[in-house]
Parts: sequence; structure tokens; C-alpha cells
Amino acid sequence: AAEKKLTPNRQLPAKKIKTVSEKKREERQEFLKVSVYIDTGKILGIVSLGVVASALLITALAFFVS
Repeated sequence: AAEKKLTPNRQLPAKKIKTVSEKKREERQEFLKVSVYIDTGKILGIVSLGVVASALLITALAFFVS
């Protein structure tokens, strides 16, 4: 009886219910899969804006120097 008082109450571990994503993760065969999507429209717009801005700045610099 004294030993039962000294040990904390132990509960039986409940079965862990696996979520759908955990089940899919265990079923996968590949080690790692990385998907990268690039929005080429936005990148092209930013690059073209940079080219136009640099052309304007160089033109303005040429007028100030001469």
C-alpha cells in the first residue's frame, strides 16, 4: 500500500490516431521532392523595369557630364 502512494498515477498510453497527412507521409517512396514554381511574367517585368531605369539614369548622367 505504501508503494502505491509513492508512485504517481500512471495512465495507459492511448493509441495515437494518425492523421491523413501522416498516413500519406509514411506511404511515400521518394526521399525528397521539391517543387519550385517561377512566375516568369513578374520576373520579366522587374528585369525590364530595371533595364529601362538604368537606361534613363545613364542618359541623364551623360547630359550632366557634357
